[in-house]
Amino acid sequence: MKPMKPFERFAHSGVKEDLGRLARKFASPGVVESGSSADGELTLRSQAVTAYVRKYRIKEGWRVVFWRSGGPEEKHFPVSEHEVVRLLTMNFP
Repeated sequence: MKPMKPFERFAHSGVKEDLGRLARKFASPGVVESGSSADGELTLRSQAVTAYVRKYRIKEGWRVVFWRSGGPEEKHFPVSEHEVVRLLTMNFP
């Protein structure tokens, strides 16, 4: 797999803190990699699924996109961090 960019590159400290909490909760060496694919976005990747988590700093809410090889993208627009954690827990047990 292609290496991800470092997670530490976010400009907005609030977004960085919120996404950092998720990265610490779900990243697991050798099982779930974490990094960044774009500014303001956290990437979590296992062998089965990749999740792209974006936190909006201006408007309330999040965007979570799951991608599985050979399958369609699965997009969610949860309002709270609690909902994001629930979605990630379902995909990264």
